[in-house]
Amino acid sequence: MSVLTQIAAALDPAKLMEQAGFEPDDWQQRVLRSDARRTLLLCCRQSGKSTVAAVLAVHTAITKPGALMLMLSPSLRQSGELFRTVSAIYRRAARGSVPVKADSALRMELANGSRLVALPAGEETIRGFSGVDLLLIDEAARVEDELYYATRPMLSVSGGKLVALSTPWGRKGWFYNEWSHSDQWEKIRITAADCPRLSEQILDQERESLGETFYRQEYGVEFVDAGAEGFIYADWCEACAALLKKPDRAFPIDIGLDVARSVGGDKTVFAQVQDGVLIDLQASRQPDLMTTVGKAVQLIEKTRARSIRIDDSGLGGGVTDRLKELQSQSRLSPLWNCRIKPFNCGRKARYPKKYCDVRSEMWWNLGELLRESELKIPRNAGLIEQLLGPSMLQDSSGRMRLESKDSMRRRGIASPDLADALALACYPEGWLGSHGYAKAIG
Repeated sequence: MSVLTQIAAALDPAKLMEQAGFEPDDWQQRVLRSDARRTLLLCCRQSGKSTVAAVLAVHTAITKPGALMLMLSPSLRQSGELFRTVSAIYRRAARGSVPVKADSALRMELANGSRLVALPAGEETIRGFSGVDLLLIDEAARVEDELYYATRPMLSVSGGKLVALSTPWGRKGWFYNEWSHSDQWEKIRITAADCPRLSEQILDQERESLGETFYRQEYGVEFVDAGAEGFIYADWCEACAALLKKPDRAFPIDIGLDVARSVGGDKTVFAQVQDGVLIDLQASRQPDLMTTVGKAVQLIEKTRARSIRIDDSGLGGGVTDRLKELQSQSRLSPLWNCRIKPFNCGRKARYPKKYCDVRSEMWWNLGELLRESELKIPRNAGLIEQLLGPSMLQDSSGRMRLESKDSMRRRGIASPDLADALALACYPEGWLGSHGYAKAIG
Protein backbone atom coordinates (compact mmCIF):
# COMPACT_ATOMS: atom_id res chain seq x y z
CA MET A 1 0.00 0.00 0.00
CA SER A 2 1.46 3.35 -1.06
CA VAL A 3 1.96 6.26 1.29
CA LEU A 4 -0.68 8.27 -0.59
CA THR A 5 -3.17 5.42 -0.23
CA GLN A 6 -2.50 5.23 3.50
CA ILE A 7 -2.96 8.97 3.82
CA ALA A 8 -6.25 8.82 1.89
CA ALA A 9 -7.52 6.04 4.15
CA ALA A 10 -6.49 7.96 7.25
CA LEU A 11 -8.28 11.08 6.07
CA ASP A 12 -11.44 9.31 4.90
CA PRO A 13 -12.71 6.06 6.45
CA ALA A 14 -14.84 5.47 3.35
CA LYS A 15 -11.55 5.10 1.42
CA LEU A 16 -10.44 2.51 3.97
CA MET A 17 -13.61 0.56 3.26
CA GLU A 18 -12.86 0.68 -0.46
CA GLN A 19 -9.32 -0.57 0.16
CA ALA A 20 -10.82 -3.49 2.09
CA GLY A 21 -12.68 -4.50 -1.08
CA PHE A 22 -16.12 -3.00 -0.42
CA GLU A 23 -17.99 -0.33 -2.34
CA PRO A 24 -19.68 1.72 0.40
CA ASP A 25 -23.32 2.62 -0.02
CA ASP A 26 -24.30 6.25 0.43
CA TRP A 27 -25.59 5.58 3.96
CA GLN A 28 -22.35 3.79 4.87
CA GLN A 29 -20.33 6.78 3.72
CA ARG A 30 -22.58 8.98 5.83
CA VAL A 31 -21.91 6.83 8.91
CA LEU A 32 -18.17 6.71 8.36
CA ARG A 33 -17.83 10.45 7.78
CA SER A 34 -20.23 11.53 10.52
CA ASP A 35 -19.03 13.64 13.46
CA ALA A 36 -22.03 12.65 15.59
CA ARG A 37 -21.12 11.27 19.02
CA ARG A 38 -24.29 9.15 19.22
CA THR A 39 -25.54 7.15 16.24
CA LEU A 40 -28.36 4.63 15.92
CA LEU A 41 -28.28 2.32 12.92
CA LEU A 42 -31.64 0.62 12.34
CA CYS A 43 -30.75 -1.73 9.51
CA CYS A 44 -32.15 -4.82 7.86
CA ARG A 45 -30.39 -8.13 7.57
CA GLN A 46 -27.49 -8.29 5.11
CA SER A 47 -27.40 -4.51 4.77
CA GLY A 48 -23.72 -4.23 5.72
CA LYS A 49 -24.14 -2.70 9.16
CA SER A 50 -21.50 -4.98 10.73
CA THR A 51 -19.06 -4.18 7.94
CA VAL A 52 -19.42 -0.43 8.32
CA ALA A 53 -19.07 -0.73 12.12
CA ALA A 54 -15.91 -2.79 11.70
CA VAL A 55 -14.42 -0.23 9.29
CA LEU A 56 -15.16 2.53 11.79
CA ALA A 57 -13.41 0.57 14.55
CA VAL A 58 -10.31 -0.13 12.47
CA HIS A 59 -10.09 3.44 11.22
CA THR A 60 -10.27 4.80 14.77
CA ALA A 61 -7.60 2.32 15.90
CA ILE A 62 -5.05 3.25 13.24
CA THR A 63 -5.61 7.02 13.32
CA LYS A 64 -5.84 7.56 17.07
CA PRO A 65 -2.86 6.10 18.98
CA GLY A 66 -3.78 4.60 22.33
CA ALA A 67 -7.48 4.46 21.49
CA LEU A 68 -9.80 1.88 23.03
CA MET A 69 -12.57 0.37 20.92
CA LEU A 70 -15.14 -1.85 22.65
CA MET A 71 -17.58 -4.08 20.75
CA LEU A 72 -20.54 -5.46 22.72
CA SER A 73 -22.99 -8.09 21.50
CA PRO A 74 -25.72 -10.07 23.27
CA SER A 75 -23.72 -13.31 23.08
CA LEU A 76 -20.14 -14.51 22.84
CA ARG A 77 -20.84 -15.98 19.40
CA GLN A 78 -22.09 -12.64 18.07
CA SER A 79 -19.13 -10.80 19.59
CA GLY A 80 -16.81 -13.26 17.89
CA GLU A 81 -18.50 -12.73 14.53
CA LEU A 82 -18.14 -8.96 14.74
CA PHE A 83 -14.50 -9.25 15.79
CA ARG A 84 -13.78 -11.56 12.82
CA THR A 85 -15.16 -8.86 10.55
CA VAL A 86 -12.88 -6.31 12.25
CA SER A 87 -9.87 -8.60 11.79
CA ALA A 88 -10.70 -9.13 8.11
CA ILE A 89 -10.98 -5.38 7.49
CA TYR A 90 -7.65 -4.79 9.22
CA ARG A 91 -5.84 -7.51 7.23
CA ARG A 92 -7.18 -6.25 3.91
CA ALA A 93 -6.73 -2.53 4.35
CA ALA A 94 -4.68 -1.51 7.39
CA ARG A 95 -2.04 -4.13 8.11
CA GLY A 96 0.62 -2.14 6.28
CA SER A 97 -0.01 1.07 8.20
CA VAL A 98 0.07 0.00 11.87
CA PRO A 99 1.42 -3.45 12.84
CA VAL A 100 -0.28 -5.79 15.30
CA LYS A 101 1.37 -6.11 18.68
CA ALA A 102 -0.90 -8.83 20.13
CA ASP A 103 -3.86 -10.71 18.75
CA SER A 104 -6.41 -13.26 20.02
CA ALA A 105 -9.92 -14.46 19.21
CA LEU A 106 -11.61 -11.42 20.77
CA ARG A 107 -8.83 -8.88 21.20
CA MET A 108 -6.27 -7.03 19.09
CA GLU A 109 -3.61 -4.57 20.21
CA LEU A 110 -1.73 -2.47 17.68
CA ALA A 111 1.78 -1.14 17.84
CA ASN A 112 0.45 2.41 18.35
CA GLY A 113 -1.19 1.32 21.60
CA SER A 114 -4.75 1.11 20.27
CA ARG A 115 -6.88 -1.81 21.44
CA LEU A 116 -9.92 -3.46 19.85
CA VAL A 117 -11.86 -5.64 22.30
CA ALA A 118 -15.02 -7.67 21.68
CA LEU A 119 -17.17 -8.69 24.66
CA PRO A 120 -20.43 -10.57 25.19
CA ALA A 121 -23.13 -8.42 26.81
CA GLY A 122 -22.95 -8.64 30.58
CA GLU A 123 -22.21 -6.09 33.27
CA GLU A 124 -19.41 -8.23 34.67
CA THR A 125 -17.62 -8.21 31.30
CA ILE A 126 -17.41 -4.43 31.00
CA ARG A 127 -16.20 -3.65 34.49
CA GLY A 128 -12.69 -2.24 34.50
CA PHE A 129 -12.94 -0.48 31.13
CA SER A 130 -12.86 3.30 31.02
CA GLY A 131 -11.80 6.01 28.62
CA VAL A 132 -13.51 4.31 25.67
CA ASP A 133 -13.03 6.12 22.36
CA LEU A 134 -15.53 4.06 20.35
CA LEU A 135 -18.27 1.83 21.69
CA LEU A 136 -20.08 -0.40 19.20
CA ILE A 137 -23.22 -2.18 20.44
CA ASP A 138 -24.22 -4.89 17.98
CA GLU A 139 -27.81 -6.24 17.92
CA ALA A 140 -28.46 -3.39 20.32
CA ALA A 141 -32.23 -3.95 20.57
CA ARG A 142 -31.49 -7.25 22.32
CA VAL A 143 -29.06 -5.75 24.82
CA GLU A 144 -30.69 -5.25 28.21
CA ASP A 145 -31.40 -1.75 29.48
CA GLU A 146 -29.25 -2.20 32.57
CA LEU A 147 -26.18 -3.04 30.50
CA TYR A 148 -26.68 -0.10 28.17
CA TYR A 149 -26.92 2.35 31.06
CA ALA A 150 -23.84 0.75 32.62
CA THR A 151 -21.81 1.53 29.48
CA ARG A 152 -22.59 5.22 29.31
CA PRO A 153 -20.12 6.32 32.04
CA MET A 154 -17.28 4.74 30.04
CA LEU A 155 -17.76 7.49 27.44
CA SER A 156 -18.34 10.44 29.72
CA VAL A 157 -14.71 11.34 30.43
CA SER A 158 -13.22 10.41 27.07
CA GLY A 159 -16.02 11.97 25.04
CA GLY A 160 -16.04 8.80 22.99
CA LYS A 161 -18.35 7.86 20.16
CA LEU A 162 -21.26 5.42 20.57
CA VAL A 163 -22.74 3.54 17.62
CA ALA A 164 -25.63 1.15 18.26
CA LEU A 165 -26.59 -1.09 15.35
CA SER A 166 -29.54 -3.45 15.23
CA THR A 167 -32.63 -4.80 13.60
CA PRO A 168 -35.79 -4.05 15.62
CA TRP A 169 -36.94 -6.27 18.47
CA GLY A 170 -40.35 -5.04 19.56
CA ARG A 171 -41.62 -1.77 20.98
CA LYS A 172 -39.70 -1.93 24.22
CA GLY A 173 -36.26 -1.43 25.68
CA TRP A 174 -33.71 1.35 25.50
CA PHE A 175 -33.02 1.02 21.76
CA TYR A 176 -36.68 1.44 20.82
CA ASN A 177 -37.12 4.29 23.30
CA GLU A 178 -34.05 6.17 22.07
CA TRP A 179 -35.06 5.69 18.43
CA SER A 180 -38.66 6.74 19.00
CA HIS A 181 -38.42 9.43 21.65
CA SER A 182 -34.93 10.95 21.80
CA ASP A 183 -33.45 13.72 19.65
CA GLN A 184 -29.93 13.21 21.02
CA TRP A 185 -28.93 10.73 18.28
CA GLU A 186 -28.11 10.69 14.62
CA LYS A 187 -30.52 8.09 13.26
CA ILE A 188 -30.09 6.09 10.07
CA ARG A 189 -32.73 3.60 8.90
CA ILE A 190 -31.99 1.13 6.11
CA THR A 191 -34.66 -1.24 4.82
CA ALA A 192 -34.28 -4.03 2.29
CA ALA A 193 -35.51 -1.62 -0.38
CA ASP A 194 -32.49 0.60 0.36
CA CYS A 195 -29.98 -2.23 -0.06
CA PRO A 196 -28.94 -2.91 -3.69
CA ARG A 197 -27.39 -6.28 -2.80
CA LEU A 198 -30.77 -7.82 -1.91
CA SER A 199 -32.61 -8.96 -5.01
CA GLU A 200 -36.37 -9.40 -5.28
CA GLN A 201 -35.85 -13.15 -5.57
CA ILE A 202 -33.89 -13.30 -2.32
CA LEU A 203 -36.47 -11.16 -0.53
CA ASP A 204 -39.36 -13.29 -1.80
CA GLN A 205 -37.61 -16.38 -0.48
CA GLU A 206 -37.01 -14.71 2.89
CA ARG A 207 -40.63 -13.59 3.13
CA GLU A 208 -41.82 -17.13 2.51
CA SER A 209 -39.31 -18.60 4.97
CA LEU A 210 -39.78 -16.10 7.82
CA GLY A 211 -43.45 -15.27 7.50
CA GLU A 212 -44.90 -11.77 7.25
CA THR A 213 -44.30 -10.73 10.85
CA PHE A 214 -40.60 -11.61 10.98
CA TYR A 215 -40.08 -10.32 7.45
CA ARG A 216 -41.49 -6.92 8.44
CA GLN A 217 -39.15 -6.88 11.41
CA GLU A 218 -35.96 -8.22 9.82
CA TYR A 219 -36.20 -6.63 6.36
CA GLY A 220 -38.77 -3.85 6.74
CA VAL A 221 -37.08 -2.84 10.03
CA GLU A 222 -40.44 -2.13 11.67
CA PHE A 223 -40.83 -1.92 15.41
CA VAL A 224 -43.73 -4.32 15.38
CA ASP A 225 -45.97 -4.56 18.42
CA ALA A 226 -44.67 -6.62 21.35
CA GLY A 227 -47.21 -9.30 20.47
CA ALA A 228 -45.95 -9.45 16.91
CA GLU A 229 -42.52 -10.50 18.05
CA GLY A 230 -44.21 -13.09 20.17
CA PHE A 231 -47.24 -15.09 19.17
CA ILE A 232 -50.12 -12.63 19.47
CA TYR A 233 -50.89 -9.08 18.28
CA ALA A 234 -52.57 -6.45 20.43
CA ASP A 235 -55.09 -5.65 17.70
CA TRP A 236 -56.19 -9.30 17.63
CA CYS A 237 -57.05 -9.07 21.33
CA GLU A 238 -58.84 -5.76 20.87
CA ALA A 239 -60.89 -7.12 17.97
CA CYS A 240 -61.85 -10.24 19.89
CA ALA A 241 -62.85 -8.17 22.93
CA ALA A 242 -64.97 -5.88 20.75
CA LEU A 243 -66.85 -8.90 19.40
CA LEU A 244 -67.53 -10.41 22.82
CA LYS A 245 -70.88 -12.17 22.85
CA LYS A 246 -72.91 -14.38 25.10
CA PRO A 247 -72.07 -18.04 24.49
CA ASP A 248 -74.59 -20.62 23.37
CA ARG A 249 -75.36 -22.43 26.60
CA ALA A 250 -76.06 -25.59 24.65
CA PHE A 251 -72.34 -25.94 23.96
CA PRO A 252 -70.11 -27.86 26.37
CA ILE A 253 -67.53 -26.14 28.55
CA ASP A 254 -63.78 -26.76 28.43
CA ILE A 255 -61.61 -25.84 31.42
CA GLY A 256 -57.93 -24.96 31.41
CA LEU A 257 -56.06 -25.24 34.72
CA ASP A 258 -52.63 -23.70 35.21
CA VAL A 259 -51.33 -24.77 38.64
CA ALA A 260 -49.12 -22.42 40.66
CA ARG A 261 -45.51 -23.58 40.89
CA SER A 262 -44.74 -22.35 44.41
CA VAL A 263 -46.08 -20.60 47.50
CA GLY A 264 -46.29 -16.83 47.07
CA GLY A 265 -45.24 -17.00 43.42
CA ASP A 266 -47.43 -17.84 40.45
CA LYS A 267 -51.20 -18.04 40.61
CA THR A 268 -53.43 -21.05 40.10
CA VAL A 269 -55.84 -20.14 37.30
CA PHE A 270 -59.04 -21.75 36.01
CA ALA A 271 -60.24 -20.64 32.56
CA GLN A 272 -63.65 -21.69 31.22
CA VAL A 273 -64.38 -21.53 27.49
CA GLN A 274 -67.79 -22.19 25.94
CA ASP A 275 -68.79 -21.78 22.30
CA GLY A 276 -65.61 -19.87 21.53
CA VAL A 277 -66.10 -17.44 24.42
CA LEU A 278 -63.99 -17.07 27.56
CA ILE A 279 -66.83 -17.05 30.07
CA ASP A 280 -64.88 -17.14 33.32
CA LEU A 281 -61.34 -16.65 34.58
CA GLN A 282 -60.52 -17.31 38.23
CA ALA A 283 -57.07 -16.78 39.72
CA SER A 284 -55.82 -17.29 43.27
CA ARG A 285 -52.69 -18.22 45.14
CA GLN A 286 -53.49 -21.76 46.27
CA PRO A 287 -50.34 -23.73 47.13
CA ASP A 288 -52.49 -26.46 48.73
CA LEU A 289 -53.03 -29.00 45.95
CA MET A 290 -56.02 -30.54 47.66
CA THR A 291 -57.68 -27.11 47.71
CA THR A 292 -57.02 -26.88 43.98
CA VAL A 293 -58.47 -30.35 43.46
CA GLY A 294 -61.57 -29.39 45.43
CA LYS A 295 -62.02 -26.26 43.32
CA ALA A 296 -61.66 -28.29 40.13
CA VAL A 297 -64.27 -30.81 41.24
CA GLN A 298 -66.64 -28.01 42.20
CA LEU A 299 -66.31 -26.32 38.77
CA ILE A 300 -66.70 -29.56 36.85
CA GLU A 301 -69.83 -30.51 38.75
CA LYS A 302 -71.31 -27.01 38.50
CA THR A 303 -70.65 -26.54 34.78
CA ARG A 304 -70.79 -30.20 33.69
CA ALA A 305 -67.58 -29.50 31.82
CA ARG A 306 -66.66 -31.69 28.88
CA SER A 307 -62.92 -31.52 29.61
CA ILE A 308 -60.30 -30.11 31.93
CA ARG A 309 -56.75 -29.76 30.65
CA ILE A 310 -54.17 -29.42 33.40
CA ASP A 311 -50.59 -28.21 33.27
CA ASP A 312 -49.19 -31.53 34.45
CA SER A 313 -45.54 -30.48 34.61
CA GLY A 314 -44.48 -29.87 38.20
CA LEU A 315 -47.10 -29.58 40.93
CA GLY A 316 -49.98 -30.04 38.51
CA GLY A 317 -49.21 -33.75 38.32
CA GLY A 318 -50.60 -34.22 41.81
CA VAL A 319 -53.85 -32.51 40.82
CA THR A 320 -54.22 -34.76 37.78
CA ASP A 321 -53.61 -37.94 39.78
CA ARG A 322 -56.11 -37.01 42.48
CA LEU A 323 -58.81 -35.99 39.99
CA LYS A 324 -58.46 -39.29 38.15
CA GLU A 325 -58.68 -41.15 41.42
CA LEU A 326 -61.88 -39.31 42.35
CA GLN A 327 -63.27 -39.82 38.87
CA SER A 328 -62.92 -43.59 39.17
CA GLN A 329 -65.01 -43.44 42.35
CA SER A 330 -67.79 -41.21 41.00
CA ARG A 331 -69.44 -42.88 38.03
CA LEU A 332 -72.78 -41.20 38.69
CA SER A 333 -71.39 -37.66 38.99
CA PRO A 334 -70.47 -35.13 36.25
CA LEU A 335 -66.84 -35.84 37.07
CA TRP A 336 -67.17 -39.24 35.39
CA ASN A 337 -68.09 -37.65 32.04
CA CYS A 338 -65.32 -35.06 32.09
CA ARG A 339 -62.15 -35.86 30.19
CA ILE A 340 -59.15 -35.19 32.43
CA LYS A 341 -56.28 -34.26 30.14
CA PRO A 342 -52.76 -33.90 31.56
CA PHE A 343 -50.54 -31.53 29.58
CA ASN A 344 -46.75 -31.65 29.83
CA CYS A 345 -45.37 -28.40 28.41
CA GLY A 346 -41.99 -29.87 27.54
CA ARG A 347 -43.16 -32.82 25.49
CA LYS A 348 -42.83 -33.11 21.73
CA ALA A 349 -45.14 -30.98 19.59
CA ARG A 350 -47.66 -32.48 17.20
CA TYR A 351 -45.75 -30.74 14.43
CA PRO A 352 -42.12 -30.98 15.57
CA LYS A 353 -40.77 -29.45 12.38
CA LYS A 354 -42.55 -26.17 13.20
CA TYR A 355 -42.45 -26.01 17.02
CA CYS A 356 -39.75 -26.82 19.57
CA ASP A 357 -42.26 -28.14 22.10
CA VAL A 358 -45.98 -28.54 22.63
CA ARG A 359 -46.35 -25.38 24.77
CA SER A 360 -45.09 -23.28 21.86
CA GLU A 361 -47.54 -25.09 19.60
CA MET A 362 -50.35 -24.51 22.11
CA TRP A 363 -49.70 -20.76 22.19
CA TRP A 364 -49.50 -20.58 18.42
CA ASN A 365 -52.88 -22.29 18.21
CA LEU A 366 -54.30 -19.76 20.68
CA GLY A 367 -52.94 -16.94 18.55
CA GLU A 368 -54.56 -18.39 15.44
CA LEU A 369 -57.93 -18.53 17.17
CA LEU A 370 -57.57 -14.89 18.20
CA ARG A 371 -56.34 -13.84 14.78
CA GLU A 372 -59.35 -15.44 13.14
CA SER A 373 -61.69 -13.94 15.78
CA GLU A 374 -62.81 -17.47 16.64
CA LEU A 375 -62.20 -16.84 20.33
CA LYS A 376 -63.89 -13.97 22.17
CA ILE A 377 -62.29 -12.56 25.31
CA PRO A 378 -63.24 -9.78 27.74
CA ARG A 379 -61.28 -6.53 27.99
CA ASN A 380 -59.25 -7.91 30.87
CA ALA A 381 -56.09 -5.79 31.05
CA GLY A 382 -54.18 -8.44 33.00
CA LEU A 383 -55.03 -11.16 30.50
CA ILE A 384 -54.22 -9.06 27.44
CA GLU A 385 -50.92 -7.95 28.93
CA GLN A 386 -49.99 -11.58 29.51
CA LEU A 387 -51.04 -12.61 26.00
CA LEU A 388 -48.60 -10.05 24.61
CA GLY A 389 -45.80 -10.78 27.10
CA PRO A 390 -43.80 -13.80 25.90
CA SER A 391 -41.40 -13.39 22.99
CA MET A 392 -41.23 -15.73 20.05
CA LEU A 393 -37.79 -17.26 19.61
CA GLN A 394 -36.39 -19.53 16.92
CA ASP A 395 -33.90 -22.36 17.12
CA SER A 396 -31.17 -23.05 14.56
CA SER A 397 -33.68 -24.98 12.42
CA GLY A 398 -36.14 -22.11 12.33
CA ARG A 399 -38.64 -23.80 14.66
CA MET A 400 -40.71 -21.55 16.88
CA ARG A 401 -40.22 -21.56 20.64
CA LEU A 402 -42.15 -19.62 23.24
CA GLU A 403 -40.02 -17.70 25.71
CA SER A 404 -39.75 -19.53 29.03
CA LYS A 405 -41.30 -18.20 32.23
CA ASP A 406 -37.87 -17.94 33.83
CA SER A 407 -36.63 -15.81 30.95
CA MET A 408 -39.67 -13.57 31.27
CA ARG A 409 -38.99 -13.09 34.97
CA ARG A 410 -35.44 -12.01 34.20
CA ARG A 411 -36.94 -9.33 31.95
CA GLY A 412 -39.22 -8.24 34.76
CA ILE A 413 -42.37 -9.71 33.20
CA ALA A 414 -44.74 -11.76 35.32
CA SER A 415 -45.58 -15.38 34.57
CA PRO A 416 -48.48 -15.54 32.05
CA ASP A 417 -50.69 -17.75 34.23
CA LEU A 418 -53.99 -16.32 32.97
CA ALA A 419 -52.95 -16.72 29.34
CA ASP A 420 -51.60 -20.24 29.94
CA ALA A 421 -54.92 -21.32 31.45
CA LEU A 422 -56.80 -19.91 28.46
CA ALA A 423 -54.45 -21.65 26.03
CA LEU A 424 -54.98 -24.93 27.90
CA ALA A 425 -58.75 -24.58 27.70
CA CYS A 426 -58.56 -24.12 23.92
CA TYR A 427 -56.07 -26.86 23.07
CA PRO A 428 -56.85 -29.06 21.31
CA GLU A 429 -60.53 -29.65 22.08
CA GLY A 430 -62.83 -26.67 21.74
CA TRP A 431 -65.10 -25.99 18.81
CA LEU A 432 -63.98 -28.68 16.35
CA GLY A 433 -66.00 -27.43 13.41
CA SER A 434 -64.73 -23.86 13.48
CA HIS A 435 -62.60 -22.30 10.78
CA GLY A 436 -60.11 -20.94 13.31
CA TYR A 437 -59.56 -24.31 14.95
CA ALA A 438 -58.99 -25.96 11.57
CA LYS A 439 -56.27 -23.39 10.81
CA ALA A 440 -54.75 -23.76 14.26
CA ILE A 441 -54.06 -27.46 13.91
CA GLY A 442 -53.42 -27.48 10.18
